[in-house]
Amino acid sequence: MLLRRIQMENFKIFYGKNTLDFLDGDNNVILVQGDNGHGKTTIMESIFWALYGKEKRHEKLINPTFAKMINNMAQEKGENNCSVTLNFDHDGKHYLLQRSVSTKRKSPSKNSDFIEEIKLRINGREETDVDGVITEIFPEDIAQFFFFDGETISRYAETNVSNKETVEKALGLPYLKRAHEDAEVIKKTVEKDLRGIKISPTIEKLEKEIESQDKKREDKAKMLGITEKILANLNTERDKLQLALDEFEELKAIQERVNDLEEFGQELDKEEEGHKESEGQFITAIPSLIVRGALRKAVEDIGNIKEQSITDRINQGRIMDQKEFLEHLITTGYCLCGSEFTGDSLERLKAMTDALKEQLEQIRPVPTDRYAWTQGDMADAMFRVKTLEAEMVNLPKLEAKRDYIDDNRRRISKALDHEHENLSAHSAANAREKEVFDRLNKMTQDRAVYTSKRDELKDELEAIERSQLDSENQLRKELEMQNQDTLKLSRQIDLIDRVLNTFSDIIERSAENKRKRIEEKGSKIFHEITNKPQEFLGLDIDKETFEVQVRVADGDTVSTKRLSDGEKHVVALSFLGGIKESTSEGTLIMDSPFGRLDQTHKSRLMERISDLGQQVVLLVTDEDLNKSELEGMKNVQSRYMLEHDQAQKVSRIVPVSGAALSKEAPTPSEVMNDPHLEHLMTLMMPENDDGKTDGGPIPPPTIDPERKGGA
Repeated sequence: MLLRRIQMENFKIFYGKNTLDFLDGDNNVILVQGDNGHGKTTIMESIFWALYGKEKRHEKLINPTFAKMINNMAQEKGENNCSVTLNFDHDGKHYLLQRSVSTKRKSPSKNSDFIEEIKLRINGREETDVDGVITEIFPEDIAQFFFFDGETISRYAETNVSNKETVEKALGLPYLKRAHEDAEVIKKTVEKDLRGIKISPTIEKLEKEIESQDKKREDKAKMLGITEKILANLNTERDKLQLALDEFEELKAIQERVNDLEEFGQELDKEEEGHKESEGQFITAIPSLIVRGALRKAVEDIGNIKEQSITDRINQGRIMDQKEFLEHLITTGYCLCGSEFTGDSLERLKAMTDALKEQLEQIRPVPTDRYAWTQGDMADAMFRVKTLEAEMVNLPKLEAKRDYIDDNRRRISKALDHEHENLSAHSAANAREKEVFDRLNKMTQDRAVYTSKRDELKDELEAIERSQLDSENQLRKELEMQNQDTLKLSRQIDLIDRVLNTFSDIIERSAENKRKRIEEKGSKIFHEITNKPQEFLGLDIDKETFEVQVRVADGDTVSTKRLSDGEKHVVALSFLGGIKESTSEGTLIMDSPFGRLDQTHKSRLMERISDLGQQVVLLVTDEDLNKSELEGMKNVQSRYMLEHDQAQKVSRIVPVSGAALSKEAPTPSEVMNDPHLEHLMTLMMPENDDGKTDGGPIPPPTIDPERKGGA
C-alpha cells in the first residue's frame, strides 16, 4: 500500500483540515517534525483508525471512544464531527478511503450517540464491502511492519511464536495456502462423488474404516496442536527464567551444561525420528520374511493350478465337440456316408456318448481369475521379501544406531540428574535464587512431560495416517475393479494429489526464497548500519520460526537477547528493511526511529534510511534530528512542521518551504502539476446525479482567520 495523501479533519489534536501529500520521484523521504505532544503519534493513529476503525494503544488495536476523537475546539464551536481520508495505491489501482464520525446531539458522550461512516472508492467506483477489501489487501496484523513506533521496534528482533505466520502474510504466502486449501476441498468433493457410486460390502467396510481413522487423525492432530502450543509457551517462559538465572553467575556454568545436554537430547530426538522410520519399514516386512517359504510354494502351486485349469479347459472343449457329434449321429440315425445305423451300431454310439459325459463330469471348473489375482499379490510379496533379504546387510547398522541412541540417552539422563542435584544444592542458600530455580526445574519437568506426550502423539498420528493411507489405497483398488466411472474419479483424485504436492512444494520453496531474500537484504542493511562491521557480519533468520539472530565473524550466531537495546534496534530496522524489499509497493512510517541509537548507528542509518522502503515517512523531534542533520538528510522529498497553539490546545501541519525544502525536492508548481496528484484530486471530486464528477478541482486548504489553530 503506497500512500498518496493523508487528510485529517478535527481529528484529536488537529483542528480543521490538515494534510500530508506524498509524491512520486527519486526522493522518497518525508520528514514530519514536531515536539512531544504536538501530534506525531496522532498521525499514525489516524491511519489505523481510517483502515480498521480502531485506536492503537501500547501496540494493540482497541475500539475507540468517539467523543475523545473529535477535537475539543471543534466541539466548542459545535462541530461534532471528525474524519480521516487516505489516498493510496495498491497493485496498480487507486483507492480513496474516508472514515468519519458525526453527531447532532449537543452533549454526546457514548459511542451510540455518534454515527460512524466509511466510504471507499477504487479507481473512482464506490465499493460496498469496505472492511473485506481492506482485510484482503492490508490485514491488521501486517500493518505493524509498515507503521511502527521506534521506541518499541526492538520487539521485531526478539523471538515471537507468531513471527513466521505474520511475516508470511506480509509476503503474500496465504494466497498460495488458500489455493492449496481450495484444492483440498475439490478433492473431498470428488471423493464424495466416488463414494456415491459404491455398492460393494468390502467398499462400505473400507469407507467406515477410513471415516473412523479420519476422526482419530483429527482428534490426535488437535491434541498435538494443543500440546505444541503448551510447549511453545513453556519455551517462552523458560527463556524468561533463563534470563533471570543469568543474574546468578555461579549458576551460569551449571545451567549452560544443562542446556547443552538438553540440546543434545533434542538432536537425538531428530535422529531417532528418522531411525524409527527405518526400523518401522524393516519390522513391517518381517512377516513376509517369516512366510517366504510358504509364499514361494503357494506361488508355484497356483501356477500349476492355472496350467492344469488351462489343460482341462482344452480337453473339456474337445470332449464336448465329440459328444455333440455322436449325439447328432444318434438323432439322425445315419452315418456321414449316408448308411443307416443298425440297432447294434446305435447302442455302441450311445455307450460312447455316456463315456464322454463321465469324462466331462470329472473335469472340475477352477476360478482362474481369483487365482490369477492371488498369484500376482503373492508375487509382489515375494519381490518385497527378496528386496528385504538384499537389505539385510543393513541390519547391523540399524542395531548399532539404536545402541548409540539408547546409550547416549542414558548418559544424558544420568548427567542431567547430576547437574540438577548440583543446582538444587547451590540454590538452597538463596531464597530468590531458589524460587527461580524451582520454577525453572518445574518447567523443565513439565516440558519433558509435554515433549514426551508430543512425540507419542506424533507417533500415534503417523501410525493412523499410515493405516489410513493403506485403507485408502485398498479402497482405490476396489473402486478401480468395480467400473470405469470410479477409475475416472480415482484418476482425478491422483491428479489433485499431484496438484496438492506441487502447491506444497511451491509454498515451501517460496517461503524459503522469501526468507533468503529477507536475510540477504537485511544482512546488507545491518552490516552497513552496525557500529561493529568486523564483528557482526549479518542476520540469520530461522527457517521454522523466522527468529532473527546475528551472524558473527567466527561463523556462529548470537541471540538478540544478548544484544544492547541499540543493537536490537538496528537488527529490527534491518529485518524490516529486508521484508520491505520482498513485498510490493508500500509506505513505511516510523515514529522516533533514532531514539535508542548512538551517534555512529544514527549516522549510518541516516545514510541508508531511504533504502528501507519505497516511501519512508519519519516522525521526529529536534532531539531525533538536529538542524545540521536535517540539512544533511539525503533523498528528502518534503518536510512538514507540527505547529502547536498552547492557548487553543490544537496543532496544525505546515509545509516547510525555502532552503530546508530545496534539497532535490519538487517546487510547489511541480507538486500541483504532478499527474498522479491530479488523478487523486479527480477521485476525490463529488459525483453528479449522472455519476460524473462536477469537473472542478479541489482547492488547496485555506486558513480561516477565526480558527486560530486551524489549517
